[in-house]
Amino acid sequence: MFRNYGFLEVVFYNTVFSISFASIVALGGVFAKDNFHIKYFEITLLFSLFFISSLIARLVLLHLTKKGSIKNKTKILNISIMISGVSFVLMSLSGNLYLYAFSLILLGIPHALIFPIGTMRISEVVGIKDMVAANTIYQSNFDIGGIIGPFLLSYVGEIYSIRFVFEIIAVFLFLAFIAGKIMERQKAK
Repeated sequence: MFRNYGFLEVVFYNTVFSISFASIVALGGVFAKDNFHIKYFEITLLFSLFFISSLIARLVLLHLTKKGSIKNKTKILNISIMISGVSFVLMSLSGNLYLYAFSLILLGIPHALIFPIGTMRISEVVGIKDMVAANTIYQSNFDIGGIIGPFLLSYVGEIYSIRFVFEIIAVFLFLAFIAGKIMERQKAK
């Protein structure tokens, strides 16, 4: 499996997004509390917007999947990384609660797409006998990114600011987007 380019590509996208997703879950509420001085209940509402956006995007994905409209999964994964990057740029620029809420809604879209699209892609590139192992590695990889990202980035946030962490994540996501485009071109050759 670790020599399977298609599988490694999916793991790449999953890792990149898991770091940013776990970081927003770990630091996003603190950022909202510190910058917008809102109550914990309102922070929960903010994250509800994120998950509602994700749910709607997954329902759209379900509809498109049933119609057979999902063709270039790698492109969808890469666009999802770009949307994530834009979302983190908006978070770092957010001077008001409304822009921050919008950035969370936007981030819900890649949250809805990356994991299931990656799972679909795995079924295309991994043999049946390796499917359970591939899916286990894929899920575990998401968990590892979710540990490493917040652990390191919370330290950076403590030294500088959470806004700076959002900027770092945005740069990381845009670099990952460029790497994804390079991988697409290499695969096309």
